[in-house]
Amino acid sequence: MGEGNLKRIEKEKQRVIFAFWHGSYTLLLVSLRTKKAVALVHLSFRGNYIAQLASAFNYHIIRTSRNGRSILELIKKIKEGYLGFIAADGPQGPSYKTKPGMIYIAQRAKAMIVPLTIKAHRGLVLGKRWDKHFIPLPFNKITVFIGRPIEVKPGDSLKTKAMEVNRSLLVLT
Repeated sequence: MGEGNLKRIEKEKQRVIFAFWHGSYTLLLVSLRTKKAVALVHLSFRGNYIAQLASAFNYHIIRTSRNGRSILELIKKIKEGYLGFIAADGPQGPSYKTKPGMIYIAQRAKAMIVPLTIKAHRGLVLGKRWDKHFIPLPFNKITVFIGRPIEVKPGDSLKTKAMEVNRSLLVLT
C-alpha cells in the first residue's frame, strides 16, 4: 500500500530515509529489496545478527559509533543516492517512540523521511524483547505500508518532526 508514494520518490530521485519500527526489521529485510540501501545498525551483540542478516540482503551496513563518524558516513551514502533505513525507535527503545536522531540525519542529508510499516499474517512474536520483534513464518502474506514523505527543513525542530514521524508510523501500524 502506498505504492504511489514510492513511485513518486523513485521518479523524482529524492534522497530518502525510510523510518520503520525496530520490531519489524526481519520483515523489512525479507520483503523490501532495493539495489542501493544503507542501514544504520547498533554496535552490539544483537546488532551483529541484524548486520549479518541485512548484509545477506545486500544492504550496505554502517555500525553506530560514539564519535559520530557513523552518522557522517550514513549522510554521505544517502547523498550518494542510497536509500537510508533507520529504526525510528531503535536501537534500545522504548518501542513506538521515534527518536530525534533520524530527524538530524535527514536535515544534514537533505532527505525526506518516509514512514514504512510491514505486517504479516503469521509469525512468531518475541514477547520478552522490548520491541516485540516479529519473525514471519514461511509462505506468508506480507503487506508493506508506505506513508507520505515528510519533508525536513534545516530550521525544523527535531522534537516536533520526531513527533510527526511517530504519528505517521502509528497511523500506518
